Amino acid sequence: MRKRILMLTAVTAALTLSTGITAFAGTWKEDSWGRYYENDDGTRPVYGGWFTDPADGGVYAMDPDGYVMRNSEMGSFRTDDNGRRIEKTEEELQAEAERRAYLATRPSPAKSQAAADVAADAVKAGTTEYATGTMRTTYQAEMEQFSFQIIKEALDKRTDTTILPAEQKDNLEIMYGLTNPDGYQFLTTIIWRNGNTSSTEYKEHAYEMSYHFDSASFDTGNYDEAYRKLVVAALGTNAGQAEVDAIQAERENGVTSFNHNGTTDTGNSYQVKYLNNLVTIYVTVSGVDPTASTETAEEAPAEEAAETPAEETVVTSSVIVAGQSV
Repeated sequence: MRKRILMLTAVTAALTLSTGITAFAGTWKEDSWGRYYENDDGTRPVYGGWFTDPADGGVYAMDPDGYVMRNSEMGSFRTDDNGRRIEKTEEELQAEAERRAYLATRPSPAKSQAAADVAADAVKAGTTEYATGTMRTTYQAEMEQFSFQIIKEALDKRTDTTILPAEQKDNLEIMYGLTNPDGYQFLTTIIWRNGNTSSTEYKEHAYEMSYHFDSASFDTGNYDEAYRKLVVAALGTNAGQAEVDAIQAERENGVTSFNHNGTTDTGNSYQVKYLNNLVTIYVTVSGVDPTASTETAEEAPAEEAAETPAEETVVTSSVIVAGQSV
């Protein structure tokens, strides 16, 4: 009996795997934007992930718009001219490590990521109450930590446990929020991750927050305070509290619809939209990195220029969500 069960399990697993590989039926196509795979019904099987060609078993990297990502770096993998996955050699991985170490000493995307990590650590340590970054990556790293911590604090303080957390993370967004018993999400924070301006999924604003006043039957003061802290975190101690006060003044005067525009404490821009107790705030980063060197190639000493390795072409690729089928 045990042997039959094991055999049945093995067959089931094999069928499941087979189904996963042959679930897509279609053909490769190409337009002015690039190469993509289209199912028979006109849809694309994978957006922002790994796609296995059912014809030959080749694994391809697809961007968030469903196009093949050619000559791209994917962690321990890379893709060839056709977007097909290739495992990197030990020599390639070693060369990449050396390249990252070199870039960390110069103003670059790698340095921006390092700054984002430092900023996020500062938020975790509680050494700041608002996001100070003016680069998209840095600001978003800070706001992810602030959003998580402030939402968690509000949940810990609630007395009505029918208010539930909401969370979503994928290639395009990181979302935290609070949901009513009827499923309505009355407090939402969204970090728009896609930084590719040519993508159809690109959002100009790096961060978005919305709050529907008086939506919770209990603990209203708790959620109002979470909203206030999120506004301060997003806009700064001065601009954030001033905006909270301005919104409250409009509400107390009976105004049901208004828009505000302003600048955060660190120079980022923001927009406020209010309609019938629902306020939404959008933050767009300035793109100015105050830590970046202002020295140009022409101003650099000749000796340094001679010793600096030639810049390589760095291919920027979309993030592949962990856990997607290969």
